[in-house]
Amino acid sequence: MHTFALIWHFFVLKLKREMIFKVNFWMQVLSRVSYIIVLAIFFEIVYQHVSAIGGFSHNEMLLLVGTTGITLSIFRTFFQATTWRLGNLIRYGGIEFIITKPINLKLFAASCEPDPTEIMGLPIPLAIIIIASKGANYPLWRWLLWLSGIFMGIALFLEILLSINALHFKFVSIRAMIWIVQDFLEFTRFPFTVYPNLLKFILIFGVPVFFISNFSVMLLTGKIKIIWFAIGFCLAIFWWILVDKLWLFGMKHYEGAGTSV
Repeated sequence: MHTFALIWHFFVLKLKREMIFKVNFWMQVLSRVSYIIVLAIFFEIVYQHVSAIGGFSHNEMLLLVGTTGITLSIFRTFFQATTWRLGNLIRYGGIEFIITKPINLKLFAASCEPDPTEIMGLPIPLAIIIIASKGANYPLWRWLLWLSGIFMGIALFLEILLSINALHFKFVSIRAMIWIVQDFLEFTRFPFTVYPNLLKFILIFGVPVFFISNFSVMLLTGKIKIIWFAIGFCLAIFWWILVDKLWLFGMKHYEGAGTSV
């Protein structure tokens, strides 16, 4: 709990610092949600010419757009900036200031540089979700699955990036792997059903970005069976164990920034 309290403290401090320059702050907020707005407009145009894409109706596609926006907003608020620079912290010795603290190393290392402008853009994807679900009458238990799926997707994506960053302890710099994962993230913006079977397998069990947004929406709309929630949960446990093992492996081989060039 001490780690989470510290993370929240960093968030509040960063928010106060960013709000000093209010115009810049709100321009950053706009830039954070612009891709969701553009994506929603794009599909509005597409659905003027088709009735469905991969079995997703117009409203279901908007659910996917909104869910993607919510998931990425939460992730980018607390984890994006630090997971991107974590390799440099390890390479140049900044990680040593974290290692010496009595806190959860992995969680704190991944979240010590929050971005409050991301969470401020959350009303836009929430509004898209409300509009898209109007009249659908999804039962409450499916909304609970949807919400749980969002947090499961955030956890899985964080675990993927933490596992890559753990390898920096041994291999100094492998930032290109994070870029590759970010490229795979683009697949989450479109219906999972349009992809060939081999790619589906990769997106579930290889680089499991399927769970970032498609997973939640397909649970909500009943396009996949509830057993998939158990599969996602098992994958999240597997990746967390893998992260733990990789960080222990990396720490054993870490000799300090002075030995890394």
